[in-house]
Amino acid sequence: MASEGKTYTISEVSELTGVNPVTLRAWQRRYGLVKPGRSEKGHRLYSDTDLVMVQKIVNWLDKGVSIGKVKPLLSGDSTEPEPSKTLAEYTEITAALGAFRRAKVEQVVTRCLKEYPWRTVKTKLVEPVENYLSSEGLTLADIQTALWRSVMVERVVQIVVLKKQQAKRRAVVCSTDDQACYFLWLLALDVSADGFAVDVLDGPIEKLNVLGGLLAERRIEQLVVSGNKKLTTNQINELIDLGNQEVPVLKVIGDIVRIHRHELGRFSERGGSV
Repeated sequence: MASEGKTYTISEVSELTGVNPVTLRAWQRRYGLVKPGRSEKGHRLYSDTDLVMVQKIVNWLDKGVSIGKVKPLLSGDSTEPEPSKTLAEYTEITAALGAFRRAKVEQVVTRCLKEYPWRTVKTKLVEPVENYLSSEGLTLADIQTALWRSVMVERVVQIVVLKKQQAKRRAVVCSTDDQACYFLWLLALDVSADGFAVDVLDGPIEKLNVLGGLLAERRIEQLVVSGNKKLTTNQINELIDLGNQEVPVLKVIGDIVRIHRHELGRFSERGGSV
């Protein structure tokens, strides 16, 4: 890396690119990708050129290219592959689930969460696996689903808790109905990947207005409310009141956005208020 010009710490690169520091280190150590300079104390320092390289790597991963095949593509020594809807690890996961090999599922999930950005894992692995588990005629689908989700929750909780020790901004994730903790923790990792230290409130929250007041007092910057069932008039009004406050910023996701589009659409991730 050039000694002149602006430099970035690994935490700053993570904030700018959405790539976890653990993943950035894995890319360098295991695959020889993105080799930053070092400070006098030995800390990694990235350049603007390194940032561009990180984004190029992410772009390849978003096309379904395995991390181990990215380096020759960056140097032009390999032909561009056809885009893939899944990571190569998808086949390993589904085979391990079908054979009820928990240790193998844990191994592959851990590797993917370490070597790929969460967005890539979510779209190229988690969502395809969920589609596989919901496919008609799948043998012992409920057991395979329970195995998959229990492994994912264990690993995701570890990442979210680790990020809480590093991130300065704080957020809370909760639900208006009885959503499985699996979905709440995946949502928590979404928010964590945006640079937040996240707390998850498991179970339906009824007094949203009270919660909003408590969070504002504790300087929580963002409140993410998920729900899939029709809300009461009181719940809708409480969410609107929360959304009109400056802190915490409210994001509403799930089917409640579609069900109550007129009232809550502006607070969704696609809306204009957030």
